[in-house]
Amino acid sequence: MTEDLPPKARSLDWLVGSLKGASHGPVVRRRRRVVLLLVLLWVLNSFDLMFTIIAHNMGTFNEANPIARYLLEHPYAVTAFKLGTLVFASVVLLSFSHLRLVELSCWTLCGVYVVLSVIWLVYFERNSELILIPKPPPRGVMGSVWMMG
Repeated sequence: MTEDLPPKARSLDWLVGSLKGASHGPVVRRRRRVVLLLVLLWVLNSFDLMFTIIAHNMGTFNEANPIARYLLEHPYAVTAFKLGTLVFASVVLLSFSHLRLVELSCWTLCGVYVVLSVIWLVYFERNSELILIPKPPPRGVMGSVWMMG
């Protein structure tokens, strides 16, 4: 069946089959894990981008990366840069997803981004007074109705 498909469609066939749960051996299972780890990596990268932009806008964050520091002045540029590098890395990792080293790399990247997420949570906890979140009025003020406006 896949022999009738053009090469490009055949190359995506393993991806679709691996997500459906077809289990044909260790290579397919490794590719499935790589795909799932890349999905997690995309989610974690999205949070990192969001947290970076929020912290930069709060004025308490100094970016160490000079390229990212310049791009942070232009939120669309930093988003495009982050997406571009993520797409490039995903294509490379998917292309070699049959290799054990790629799976190990994906696990490592996810671990680094989980640690980074924890660091962001601690950062925002320590700088919570700078985040503009409306607080409810003291008890007794305006009865039980709390109106934001």
